[in-house]
Amino acid sequence: MKTNIVSQTSMTGKSYTSVISKKRLVEDFANKSMEQFSEHGITLKAEGLVKKVGYLIGEDWTKLRKSGNPMDTLVYRVADNDNFVTIKPVYHRFKNSILMEIEDNNNHIDRILINRQKPSDYTYERAVITPYGSASGKTYNSQKDNDKKIETRVNDYITKYFDKLLTNDDGTSKLSKKYHR
Repeated sequence: MKTNIVSQTSMTGKSYTSVISKKRLVEDFANKSMEQFSEHGITLKAEGLVKKVGYLIGEDWTKLRKSGNPMDTLVYRVADNDNFVTIKPVYHRFKNSILMEIEDNNNHIDRILINRQKPSDYTYERAVITPYGSASGKTYNSQKDNDKKIETRVNDYITKYFDKLLTNDDGTSKLSKKYHR
């Protein structure tokens, strides 16, 4: 039986080498779902949806530039029974992001800022809506913190609302054919 030598680095920074049989690797891969092979709670499906929304933003920006009105901005809205979702592009100096704001009926708002090139790099903020704006209650950075409850919440939001954003009412995709993968 063939074996593979796998070199890994532990949390303390020490590297170690282990020998794993190919049969065990295949069995482990078959037993785990693809969602467990994600980074920072973002599944592969959610990563693909973020990248497709990035393509949609790029397509819509070119249409807006051709319209000639410099005051036009991109804002996407998705409604659900319980939540009202606003999705808009945010441009930083070195990275392009997507801001998703989910407002529920209980005077709470969840803000998620997702990096379009690396969807596992995101920040989450839960805020309370006040008469004077909003007050942050809980913040989470995917690169520094580890909270499975927040990670699954963010993943669920992405898969639910980005999928709705990318499809028309008749079930067809809003993206041009060159971005379908």
